[in-house]
Amino acid sequence: MALRALTPSGAAYCSECGADTPPTGETCTACGRAFEGVLEAVRCPFCAAILFRNATECYRCGREVPPAEREASEESYFAKLMDNTRRGNRQPEPRTEAAGLPATGIADPALWKLSDSFQQVLQNRKKRIEQMDSLVARARRRVRMLESSNNPIEIREREELKRQIAEILVEREEIVKIEQGIGEMERIYRNILELQQTQLRDREESLKTRVEAFQKELERREQEKAEIKEREADLNRREAEFRGLLDRLHEREREADARDTRLSELVKNLEARTAQLESNEQGLRKQAAQVRGRSSEITIEAPDPETRDLQLRVTELEEQMEQITEEKNRIQQEHARLSALQDEVKAVLRFLDELLGKLPEEEVKKFAKSKEFEAYEKVLDAHGL
Repeated sequence: MALRALTPSGAAYCSECGADTPPTGETCTACGRAFEGVLEAVRCPFCAAILFRNATECYRCGREVPPAEREASEESYFAKLMDNTRRGNRQPEPRTEAAGLPATGIADPALWKLSDSFQQVLQNRKKRIEQMDSLVARARRRVRMLESSNNPIEIREREELKRQIAEILVEREEIVKIEQGIGEMERIYRNILELQQTQLRDREESLKTRVEAFQKELERREQEKAEIKEREADLNRREAEFRGLLDRLHEREREADARDTRLSELVKNLEARTAQLESNEQGLRKQAAQVRGRSSEITIEAPDPETRDLQLRVTELEEQMEQITEEKNRIQQEHARLSALQDEVKAVLRFLDELLGKLPEEEVKKFAKSKEFEAYEKVLDAHGL
């Protein structure tokens, strides 16, 4: 039975004849035997014999194998594997989704790739155990063949085979323990990954909830902003209406003042004319009394021009008296109407003053600094408010 012996340098040899073989060949080019497996081995630097990778002495020449020719231990091999895996995670290559990746997904698929490395180590260990079993069986057959030999070289080879069989069995037990440890490490590793995945899902749900709450808060703020703008527009509109109403009130106040002035002058003129008419009437009455006192007889004389003028003057004065009486009544009615209008103006001014108090403080301060405020105070003082 031939095995392909692989050395740490990467070279491949036939375990039976020791000839160089291609790494991918199925048979030895020198002896023509088919390879049935792979052997991790080293070559003796003195006689070029194929030795197990952990051999310390060559079974053919009996010399000690230098430590530099031995392959690294299982711990260093596993450390090298982990280091290569970490470098692979830092520089990921395009690949398909790992077989061990759950359907729910995870934030870092390279972690599952590291878990695949555990599986690869376990597979390599299983292959190594199979190779060890094959080597032990082959070595035991060789020992049985050399049991009856008295040749010193064959005796040395038989003892070396027995020693290597014992070492292989010890190494096999160590590999089995390592397999169990790796399996436990993989289980712990997957549990950690599942725990991290659960924590990531919880954080994702928490972030979604916070984002939804933030969006609702933004919508509420936008709605409040729109309401504030609407209220501001309404206040501006009401302020414009208030200013227009104040302007109209000022205009009406000026008209009322002008009308009061005209009415006062008219009343003075009417009083003067009334006094004049009363004096004229008294004069006429005195003249009539004097005329009656001159003669008790009624003498119808032809009216002279002066008498006619007096009669016409009396008639004219009576008509003027009637007109003055009518004008006086009309003025009294107008005065009553203006008094009622003044009460209405006071009520409107009170309402405007209350409305002014409801405006924003900035608008009130702005209005208090304007020229219209002085006129507004004068109007209030004029009406006793």
